[in-house]
Amino acid sequence: MIKIQFKCKCNIEEYFSTIPIEKIPRLGAPGEKYRDHQLIKQLPAYDLALAYSKFVETENRPKFHEFVEKRNIFNLDIGYVRPANENNKVCKNCGKDIRSREIIVIAPKLGEDNCWHPPCFVCTVCKELLVDLAYCVKNGCLYCERHFADTVRPRCSGCDENTFLIKSQFKKLKARYLKKLKFNMNNMLCCKNVDFISRIVKDYNSKRTLILLFENCLANSTSLAFVKIIHRRRHLL
Repeated sequence: MIKIQFKCKCNIEEYFSTIPIEKIPRLGAPGEKYRDHQLIKQLPAYDLALAYSKFVETENRPKFHEFVEKRNIFNLDIGYVRPANENNKVCKNCGKDIRSREIIVIAPKLGEDNCWHPPCFVCTVCKELLVDLAYCVKNGCLYCERHFADTVRPRCSGCDENTFLIKSQFKKLKARYLKKLKFNMNNMLCCKNVDFISRIVKDYNSKRTLILLFENCLANSTSLAFVKIIHRRRHLL
């Protein structure tokens, strides 16, 4: 069942009445599967704790812990539901007026005066309801944890984990090689597309250059993709 914080005498049915029926997380209803899917999508376990990550190298673990610690202190929080008061005039998302005693959502990190209609409490990127009102804040905007993390570090399109390639390096490599290779840089970070990558390598003339690019672009040198590519070097050179 959904875990929503209420700082009032309003009940959960009042909150449910404000959101789309297909997203109400009742047991056995379509909303139950919707919530389960959003939990996995918005709060990936490998973003939350190192124990669930498979591709963070030993030397990058301090960076991971630093990212998690800063996010948990400064960005990550849980909203709560209460009736609007005289200070809550306008929904921060849709800009429409808030009626007196109307059910609203508050994001404490953005202050008590900022409020949202429950259906408007969504991620800035994916526009989905923030599951269980868990949100991250950056530059005054709401994000689910996944898309907040994506503003900090690139995400591998294969294993779905955030990489520790510095964004400036990522952009520099992308600008340098994207036109030459006619290949999406995200796929180079994909741990599940090794066979596809290998076919690209075989068809490319400057194979040594491309392998060097893989070595610089892959998120972690211990990843399965990297190991397989190194193993195939004698076939590619």
